[in-house]
Amino acid sequence: MPSTYAHYTFGKKVLSQLPHDIQNIAAQHETAYHIGLHGPDILFYYSPLIKNPVNRTGHRIHKEPASFFLEHAAKTIRKSGDEKSLVYILGFICHFVLDSRCHPYIEEVIKATTLSHSKIETEFDRSLMLKAGLDPLKFNPGENIVPDRSLATHIENLYVNITREQIYKSIVSMRRYIALLAYPQNIVRFIVKGLMKITGNNSSIGEMIMDKTPDLRCDNTNHKLYALYNESVSLAAELVSEYYYGIEKNSGLNEYFSHNFG
Repeated sequence: MPSTYAHYTFGKKVLSQLPHDIQNIAAQHETAYHIGLHGPDILFYYSPLIKNPVNRTGHRIHKEPASFFLEHAAKTIRKSGDEKSLVYILGFICHFVLDSRCHPYIEEVIKATTLSHSKIETEFDRSLMLKAGLDPLKFNPGENIVPDRSLATHIENLYVNITREQIYKSIVSMRRYIALLAYPQNIVRFIVKGLMKITGNNSSIGEMIMDKTPDLRCDNTNHKLYALYNESVSLAAELVSEYYYGIEKNSGLNEYFSHNFG
């Protein structure tokens, strides 16, 4: 997956291309949209250092065709008429599109180099932050992830066998871990990296910590991912719009949702 900041900025770009009525409803439920931009990844953060049914559900959804989750969500939203759930799904679709477009390329790079998935996506986040004039060593990309128990109730209805409290704890944990990984003090970063190595989570979590200097091995990947990122905005806007209007029309899903997250 492109990382936290990439998904957030991608969602903002997509939102700017959506019809005004969709922009308005997303603005009314902004927190739901922002949480949705991280797709099923929120579940990864439920006790992330150990495998459990909740984070395994997040990984399973990533491997399945997106249609499995989105068809269930559409039926649930049609029945409930729940706007917050719908806005969450609009963000979720943005997450899916960016993942599905970028992951195949990232997997090719992993096979051909010694770079890890986390390293590639962290360096891409760095490049986007620098383009935006932000300091990658000080900026916390999780600031827009706001835990809300009420919202967790709406999100819960979209998942099978995941409770409101598990959703809420996942979001709280995600916000905390991202803040910790973005912590600017060197001693804290050193300790966290050491703990990740000890627990065997260095490549998956430890390399999500931004190093002081850019990894020059990622110059080419940053360039390619940025192209994919920009090329994917129009596709995401199209799919989000189709899904939104399709809820009322009871339309079928776009064939693109037969892809998984890559």
